[in-house]
Amino acid sequence: MKQFAAAALLAVNLGGSVLADPQLEAATLPDARSVAIGDPATVFATVMNTGDMAATNCRPGTSYDDNSPTTLVYQTVDGSNALTGTANTPVDIPAGGQQGFLLAVTASEAFSGTIPFVFECDNGAALGRPGINDLVLTVEAGSPPDLVTILATPSADGVLRIPTAGGASAAGGAVINIGGGTANVTATPVLIGPAVNTQLTVDMCETNPATGVCLAPRSSSVDMSVDGTIRTFTVFVRADPDYGVPLYPEFVRVSVAFRDQAAADDSDAQPLRGASSVAYTAPANPVNMAGPLTGIFSFQMRDEDNDAGGRFLGDGIIAFGETGTGVGYMPTRFGDQVVSVAGNYNVEARSFDGTFDFLQYIVVNFNTATGSLNFNYHHMAGFRGLYAFDRPEDRPGIDGPASRSVFSDATRISAISERVTICPPMIDGTFDVYLGEAPTDGQPPDMTLDFDRDEDRPESQVGARGEFTSGTGSYQLLGADGSTPPNMFRSEASYDGTGNPGPWGLQNANLRLPDETEIAIETAYVVSCDENGFVVAAISGTVGFTMHFRRQQPAE
Repeated sequence: MKQFAAAALLAVNLGGSVLADPQLEAATLPDARSVAIGDPATVFATVMNTGDMAATNCRPGTSYDDNSPTTLVYQTVDGSNALTGTANTPVDIPAGGQQGFLLAVTASEAFSGTIPFVFECDNGAALGRPGINDLVLTVEAGSPPDLVTILATPSADGVLRIPTAGGASAAGGAVINIGGGTANVTATPVLIGPAVNTQLTVDMCETNPATGVCLAPRSSSVDMSVDGTIRTFTVFVRADPDYGVPLYPEFVRVSVAFRDQAAADDSDAQPLRGASSVAYTAPANPVNMAGPLTGIFSFQMRDEDNDAGGRFLGDGIIAFGETGTGVGYMPTRFGDQVVSVAGNYNVEARSFDGTFDFLQYIVVNFNTATGSLNFNYHHMAGFRGLYAFDRPEDRPGIDGPASRSVFSDATRISAISERVTICPPMIDGTFDVYLGEAPTDGQPPDMTLDFDRDEDRPESQVGARGEFTSGTGSYQLLGADGSTPPNMFRSEASYDGTGNPGPWGLQNANLRLPDETEIAIETAYVVSCDENGFVVAAISGTVGFTMHFRRQQPAE
């Protein structure tokens, strides 16, 4: 099994180079275990140092936010997974070398959740990577089923490479039950990581172990009864014909999850009995037109200040308009954190040099920070960013996290191209508008707005009609000249060479607050939409806010 952990590390480091100081990556296998209360759940870990300096006093542990009723014991192993050294004793990892560990997690009571491992040394740490170096653990009374799974790619390096735009590839896997009884499970392939595009498809089948031929037609899930006999399966991934998937093996992956059928009516309640994943990538159709980055992107960010493993804070979405300026947001438990990207593009080298800003939320000094952002990009594929900012130590009166990440390398902020989000059919009718975060059930709107597609305007423009109805907060959206309503939403031209329009922008509008203060909206884009409405991210200087538009449903 250790060779599969090493393959995961190889995938993460593909395309990388040896860097100064210790550069650590870690992988664990298997991805999930199910054990009895008081029994240790063991996994193997491999920590690789690709830097030019030895990592000293290295020891596995768990993240600061691990509140599980568990204890961790670790011990080094050799290349054949035989125990070496002494339990709970740190070791050095030489430059260019790697070290294996056996990790044993024991729970004192029933538990179901994720154990977020960290791998710290005195002079460095491996980043936490969900699905690569954490463990989904289920602890129950008795002897539950416990599935060990593996998933292998044709290239044997942990990456499923789809050869052509719109093409397909497959990964083979095996599963066996080393726990109690027979596991009646549903195996489901899922794409994990930020949303990449809308046209990827994934399915699977159980196979004949001797021939690899599907035993039944492919489907979105497969029911299995797994005992002590090895069962085999194949996962198939087909790419979008237009949009590629860049190689981000650390968090863009396809996983097969084996969930117990005991709670078949609620998949979220089904215990995870086993899981395995591999990275995947696919090319995009070539784009010859040079220009700034444009379109809608997902992004993820890490929290290193609070977590040595630097696990992701969460997903966000950002829209780049015709000038290459980006505006977006990331939902947090404190509300929507609005972000902006602005700077200079070198369209010949396809590179960007500028800033990534956390913006203040209207009148509350919430997570304001500015940092440098440098990345190489190509349309319909994605980019990696190099991002770092200094946060003020004295932050009185802020109802929010103490800090965000201080990023130091190109893996700690990442964005991935999505299919361009086109929402003109949505911007028509009556909408309730909620500021700052998605509404909860029964929440009154901050304002209500009617939209009308004026026949005298181009199809790429939508105006508003009628008066705004102020909600409980007495907010208003005004035209820049003080008139009600504002001018229009407009679709920006795209530089991606496909002829698709760019994101829709709100033009010539101000937001009036309950205290009569007006905020002039400088840039505002529709960053996402669904059948129920759409979300606008807006900025004005160092101020940023979201507006969640929810279509009013006809009275029954």
